[in-house]
Amino acid sequence: MIMGIKFLLSKFKRSHDGKLIFTIILWVLLSRIIIHLIAYAGYLLFKNKSLYLLDSLKIFWNRWDALHYLHLAENWYHGSGEARFLIVYYPLYPLTIKLIKFLAG
Repeated sequence: MIMGIKFLLSKFKRSHDGKLIFTIILWVLLSRIIIHLIAYAGYLLFKNKSLYLLDSLKIFWNRWDALHYLHLAENWYHGSGEARFLIVYYPLYPLTIKLIKFLAG
């Protein structure tokens, strides 16, 4: 495992001053912006409501899994009731949320 990490780091150091990593990060960010703009256009088209672009970040983030992860961070896993279906979510993200909440006070 450590040998693999050392190998990847040595490849990173020789990758033309990080141009490859920069290109990958740029493509990831651009794809996220494009996906958000498509979701924003779809919201405007189908909901027929005006929405500020910055407000749409909160609305789109609070869909699907985000609320489930926040519930897991606050209440953890349960074996009964509706919360028992949240067992399919991995615990790393809820643990990270708990850690940040603890550190932030």
